[in-house]
Amino acid sequence: MTRRSPILRLHQEAEASLRDYAAPFSDDGGESREGASARVDVVESYGELELEYAALRKSVALFDMPQRGIIEVTGLDRLEFLNRMVTQDLKDMPPFSVRRSFWLNKKGRIEADLRIVDLPDRTLLELDVHAAPRTVKGLAPYIVTENVNIRDATDQLHRFSLHGPTGLWLLAGVSMTPMGAMASGPGLEELAPGRAMVVSIAEAECVVYREDLAGEMGLELIVPADKALAVWQMLIEAGHDRAHGHGAPPEGSPPAAAHPWQILGSKVRLRPAGWHAFNIARIEAGSPLYYIDFGPDSLPAETGVLNDRVSFKKGCYLGQEVVKLMTELGATVLCADLPGKAQAAPNVTPADLDAAAIPALETFIADQIAARGVPHGLVVMTYASTAKKFDDLTAADFKHANHGNLTATFTLARAIGNAMAERGSGSLVLFSSMYGAVSPDPSIYEAP
Repeated sequence: MTRRSPILRLHQEAEASLRDYAAPFSDDGGESREGASARVDVVESYGELELEYAALRKSVALFDMPQRGIIEVTGLDRLEFLNRMVTQDLKDMPPFSVRRSFWLNKKGRIEADLRIVDLPDRTLLELDVHAAPRTVKGLAPYIVTENVNIRDATDQLHRFSLHGPTGLWLLAGVSMTPMGAMASGPGLEELAPGRAMVVSIAEAECVVYREDLAGEMGLELIVPADKALAVWQMLIEAGHDRAHGHGAPPEGSPPAAAHPWQILGSKVRLRPAGWHAFNIARIEAGSPLYYIDFGPDSLPAETGVLNDRVSFKKGCYLGQEVVKLMTELGATVLCADLPGKAQAAPNVTPADLDAAAIPALETFIADQIAARGVPHGLVVMTYASTAKKFDDLTAADFKHANHGNLTATFTLARAIGNAMAERGSGSLVLFSSMYGAVSPDPSIYEAP
């Protein structure tokens, strides 16, 4: 079975490259978990990956997200019920707010990575589409006498994303504030991370919440599936920069000089983009995704986002005993960064290190293994930028950049990987940048 986006026809007409987004994790028997077998057609790229990535960094990129699912929870007791089920504390959660949380099974493994969006009349759980059916099936039996209804609304509610510094201008230009209870939410200028609001776009009621997964302003849209085409076309029509050819306005649009959206489009410079551009940017931002960086076989302590998803002050929830035990066993993190950059946190020890200084790096590795033992996991996110254009690089600049981006990663992976291999276990996660594939212009990393 294949799940198709309601605007798939537009992608096909634009000759976009499509890929199957399938859940890679399976149970011990090799069969896909229930609800994780359906395939999803996702846009890889519209043929210009470098420009799509640059739009995300410098203006705004629009993404169709059929790989995301929506569960709708209604009823007066919905937050009280969810608070007993998930790892995050929801008891004081106000309307129009968003919290990230795990839904665990009895063994403490992660069944779903949730964005919980509370609205005056309902609560939405945003999650990977493959995890939606089993999350509904897993939560439903715990509803006994509570006034709670839960349903998989993935086929009725669709997801778009806007990532980039000019996205807010676009929404301000195309949206209207709804009437009634939904009008009591924050305004666009107040839409900080962790906040949500409801707006009207192309006569469709759309939920918007802020999550900067790609390292730039991220505006996540939940729209009625039967209005998704109209919403997408309005965003493209209004955000397209006709003077410089960014994006692709609908056929039959007026000439640039006469078009009513020309001024807004010249500021916004929207470009539709695909999975590859988003995935590169979110990796650079260090934002892990369920079913890719961790999955149904993972424990919260293995994800790198334990403190963001789990409250250690709330009452019981499914899988709590496993999470608590991992913490009590003393799982700790050593965070090494440039002098003065690393910050202390619960169970996190900061350390000063310039990874581009290879002899010092080798000494650091040896000292840490001697003092702390072989780590169970290594995450490498080294990045060395010269902030110069290619023609201005000196030999010393080039050497420093290569040491920071390549030699440091190689040195860390080899030294610690070999130690892990001798012990018989361990995980390596190596992040990298696509800067060299985009252009020799470092301005793509600068603020607009």
